[in-house]
Amino acid sequence: MDHENDRKLVAAASNRTLPQQKTQPRAILAEEDYTDTLTHIVTRDYFPSIHSLRRDNAILEARSRGDIASAVTVRRQFRKEETEREREWQENLQEEGEAAVTTTEL
Repeated sequence: MDHENDRKLVAAASNRTLPQQKTQPRAILAEEDYTDTLTHIVTRDYFPSIHSLRRDNAILEARSRGDIASAVTVRRQFRKEETEREREWQENLQEEGEAAVTTTEL
């Protein structure tokens, strides 16, 4: 008897159709764009302090040459880049938050 019920359940389940999932169109990137994007992701996720290490290295190299003006310029440039990255990060967070609100309201 149990086998008969199992067959009925399987038959009923197989007659049901699953809702179609919307698939996003995939972008095919050129090899250079792909490697640049992958490098950015790996650097961001696995080496988050790489920017400050590069900054410190550039400043120390300028100081070792005795070029204090270059060291100051490097510090200012990296500070500007850091501010821009922070601004982009905040904008991305806001966009993600707005998207989450939009999807939960539906």
